[in-house]
Amino acid sequence: MNLPAVQPPRCRSCQAILDPPGHVCTQCNTLQRRAQQEIVYPAGPPKSVGVAVVLSLLWLGAGHLYAGRTGTGVALAIFNGFLVLLGLTFIGMFIALPLWLLSAPVVMALSASAVKESNWRRGQAVS
Repeated sequence: MNLPAVQPPRCRSCQAILDPPGHVCTQCNTLQRRAQQEIVYPAGPPKSVGVAVVLSLLWLGAGHLYAGRTGTGVALAIFNGFLVLLGLTFIGMFIALPLWLLSAPVVMALSASAVKESNWRRGQAVS
């Protein structure tokens, strides 16, 4: 994947290359606007919705961790661990399986939307 070449920030008045932090040009002492100096570098390829859904199917919360939602991912992974431990008992299996069957589709849909939002925030919206 070829990333576009990123040009260094330049002064609006004299076109000199700005040194960090770049609030004032060292050549002509012109005050620079902050928004003009911020350069957004791509953070790698966009994340896949399909991968997030499959990860959520395998272990609740893994899709959210993949999408970068760490808090939600850890909470869902702990919930999934509780369901696994509950399912190890005979009576608990009749509670854990329906809970997992109800929560898995919801978590998969939420992880898909989390990946789409993550890609959108990084400027990598994928259709």
